[in-house]
Amino acid sequence: MPPTFSDDFAAAFADAADDAGFLVVAIVRPKDCAARPFELACAFEQPDRVDMLTGRQSKDYEIEFAHVDAPDMVEGDEVEIDEVVYTVRRPPFVHDGGVGGIDGTYRRAVLTRRADDCGA
Repeated sequence: MPPTFSDDFAAAFADAADDAGFLVVAIVRPKDCAARPFELACAFEQPDRVDMLTGRQSKDYEIEFAHVDAPDMVEGDEVEIDEVVYTVRRPPFVHDGGVGGIDGTYRRAVLTRRADDCGA
């Protein structure tokens, strides 16, 4: 299938964001061992959130990426950023309200940080 205008725009936008230093490089390791790991330039968010019912603070890790760069990413894939490993917690999705492209040009993936020997 040939690239669409949205795909071309997403690629140009991602290049500009990378040049400006807004993206990080993630190594994606598909849970399907037949698929090879690959690098993915993505935006990485670690917002602090407070659960109003329990008063506990938590971290939600999310990446946003051009869908054409990782069209087969699924729940359970591993994502490594700066030597920290995360697991894709749910299938990648188009952000509510069309943020990131209502046509699905950009996707978001919610990640869970894997525990390490330091108790993270």
